[in-house]
Amino acid sequence: MSITSYVPKKFTWLALTITLFGSAFMFVSRGLPGDFLPRAIVNAEGVVRTEPAAEQQRALIESEIITATRRGFEPMVISRPQGKFILMIDNRSGKDLTFRLARETGERLNEIASSQHELDWNEVLDLQPGKYILTEQDHPEWACSIRITAK
Repeated sequence: MSITSYVPKKFTWLALTITLFGSAFMFVSRGLPGDFLPRAIVNAEGVVRTEPAAEQQRALIESEIITATRRGFEPMVISRPQGKFILMIDNRSGKDLTFRLARETGERLNEIASSQHELDWNEVLDLQPGKYILTEQDHPEWACSIRITAK
């Protein structure tokens, strides 16, 4: 005989219902990530104000992904508005590469080394409007044009 034969079925359903409602209550009372309820803030003067939910959430930063393949960069052209963004370079060429980011006028802004063991690189950039070129040191034919437009 099993132990369940001694426990009334009503008790089993009651225990299951209490467990489910208890779990749901804990989930709701803890709040969800990105909760939409305002948060109370006390400033230096002791004044309490609530912060709108939109301000609570971290600002999202867009990203641009450039992949280095055996044939060059994909995509070859990027156009985006001025503002912070994450430039991500994925080295899928199977080689050690050195990337250079420069203004179209030739002023070098950044040099990035990528190896077969450390394939990906990313950095937050905030470039001024203008034209920029991403190149690879040993492959002058590889170029990705990055155009930043005014807001």
